[in-house]
Amino acid sequence: ETGGQFWPKIFRRFVFGLIIAQATITGQFILKEARHEAYGTMILMCLTYFFLRSTRARYDAASYTLPLEVATVMDISVSQEEEARRRMQQQAEQGGQMQDGEIANDRSL
Repeated sequence: ETGGQFWPKIFRRFVFGLIIAQATITGQFILKEARHEAYGTMILMCLTYFFLRSTRARYDAASYTLPLEVATVMDISVSQEEEARRRMQQQAEQGGQMQDGEIANDRSL
């Protein structure tokens, strides 16, 4: 168990391999004179690179300092808090609808 320390390295290498594969298919499209497909794949390569940069900017610092067990516990607690908030909102909405219905019934009497 490495605690997720290898994940940033694996992710970068995976995306680098993806870019290499896209460059290879772009070369094949150029050789087959499929210009539109080659342009589309070049754009895809750029988007893949920007995805790598944005992902690294967002998660690199946390992945180097935060152990996997702590991140898992934090993720579970955040999801539990979100679920509790959703329940409270649903109960508040249902309570508000009941009060509106009670007011309408009082007015009809």
